[in-house]
Amino acid sequence: MRKNAVFLMLLLLCLLSCMAGTGRVYKLQTLSDEHERVWLHGKEYIKMTGNHVDVIIAFDRVEDNMAVIDVEIVNLGPEPMTASCELFHGYYMNANQEYDKFFVQKPIDPEEMLLDTDLAISKEDSRYIQESGINGLLTIVDLFSDLATIASPRTDEEIVQEEIEDEEREIANIEDENYHYDVITRLLGERDIWEFTALRKTTLPPNYSVAGRLYFPFKSWQKYLMVVYDEENENLSTIFTINTYKTD
Repeated sequence: MRKNAVFLMLLLLCLLSCMAGTGRVYKLQTLSDEHERVWLHGKEYIKMTGNHVDVIIAFDRVEDNMAVIDVEIVNLGPEPMTASCELFHGYYMNANQEYDKFFVQKPIDPEEMLLDTDLAISKEDSRYIQESGINGLLTIVDLFSDLATIASPRTDEEIVQEEIEDEEREIANIEDENYHYDVITRLLGERDIWEFTALRKTTLPPNYSVAGRLYFPFKSWQKYLMVVYDEENENLSTIFTINTYKTD
């Protein structure tokens, strides 16, 4: 029995060691030579020029299993146009630059994420208000109970037990308040990402531009990511190679 326990412990340590050494960092580098390139603050931007639009694009980072791409759209046409993340698609490709329909990705829709986040905030607020109301009601019940039994003698054990229960309830209230604060802070931080950094639908008059970020679900096992801008007669694309760097 002891030998089996030792073997399982060694196996667990080996698994943990393997897991600890699998950290990876991903960088995407453009392969497109036909487009104008410029570096700004360490990022390589590609300028794709169409008939009535400039699309300026750069890899930012991979975070939370998302490939984050910086983009700017400039309206060069004579009429207003609508810019949005819906005009972009991502195509993950293997080493032969072939892609499967299952690896075609749309950027994450910031409007859907904003709605989901607002619903999560509302749900947590409702939970916290309900929990606080229940705790307040229990406090009032305890107060009336104490008033009703104020003339009744109580043992030392009963007094100590009541003090313990009051302290435990106070600790639980503080812990729930901290939990609520942490959840709301996290959700508001996520909301700021989708509200202020993502590329959102915008009407652009002639010679106006809008900048933002595209968030593509990341497929780390693929070799390339082709980002395509497709709007009416405009079809512009650039290919990024996915470079993987492993920790020691």
